[in-house]
Amino acid sequence: MRVADRREQVEPRCRPRIDLEFDALADRSPNVGGVELRRHLRQILGLDRHLRVAIMGAGNLGLALADYPGFRQEGFEIAALFDAANEKIGHESRGGVPIFDIKELKKVVRRERLDIAVIAVPAPHAQPVVDQVVAAGVKAILNFSPGALKVPSDVKLKSVDLTVSLESLSFYLAQGDHQGG
Repeated sequence: MRVADRREQVEPRCRPRIDLEFDALADRSPNVGGVELRRHLRQILGLDRHLRVAIMGAGNLGLALADYPGFRQEGFEIAALFDAANEKIGHESRGGVPIFDIKELKKVVRRERLDIAVIAVPAPHAQPVVDQVVAAGVKAILNFSPGALKVPSDVKLKSVDLTVSLESLSFYLAQGDHQGG
């Protein structure tokens, strides 16, 4: 098991070598246009396929993420929401994403062929939910819950800590205050 760092540091040996891919593309055709370059970049990043996403937690954040239209435009289909609250189960988001019982996770992941899970639950529930997501076979997780989570080495966990991001912006503004700007 590994613990994801809040800043998700990437070791140099783990970074994709996209520059090598572009060199190979340029060698084949020195006059590659913007459309071909975009297509090739999307292929390198794995964005040339349709990915199905589950959102864990049908609270305010989960529902807002489920209905964000930008995901679909980039090839990410929000296919399911999951929650433990009986009053939410069986309903849909405003955009029509169905809300399932978390107890049905494994079955729905298989049936709907879900690729990525987004964690949008309160911090005390995040690790147990992540454990269920991993047990259901999901190999890529985006976490919006604060705190470090543990996943097996064959699962990719990316954490988005909004507090750290706001602190970074606060630091930027504070530096401007000291510099007269």
